[in-house]
Amino acid sequence: MSYSGPFEEDLSLLGTTKGYRLKGAEKAQASGGRGSQPLFLVAPSLARVPVENLGEFSRRAFDGIEQFRDKQLLETSVMKIAGLDAVEAIGRGINGGTGRPTLLFQVVVAARKGGYFRLLGMAPEDAREEYLPEFRKMARGFRPLD
Repeated sequence: MSYSGPFEEDLSLLGTTKGYRLKGAEKAQASGGRGSQPLFLVAPSLARVPVENLGEFSRRAFDGIEQFRDKQLLETSVMKIAGLDAVEAIGRGINGGTGRPTLLFQVVVAARKGGYFRLLGMAPEDAREEYLPEFRKMARGFRPLD
């Protein structure tokens, strides 16, 4: 990713998923009573099966975001990221662990040789204005290595 803003890679995640958490100073500042910390994930598909309908696939992926209930998809848009077809989905849900309203941001990017990349940002709903622009910049700065 060419832009990570106030986030840094969290090396504690295993497998092919990359996670980004707030950097030290930003983390301390953001912990002012909001409950959960913002998080950004980048995950490739496990298989290179072509995605036939990226919009429908994106909706199903949004509905399948785990650990959140009462999810609402508020807006979607079609775009290009690194010259690849992508669908952005923005919504909200209730964090199953904390019970707090949460901003849910997802971009599904079609991979060149089949499969996809899924970019997922989560932040407390009351911090939407702060983190939604950061998540968008991070997604637009994504460049697949394949």
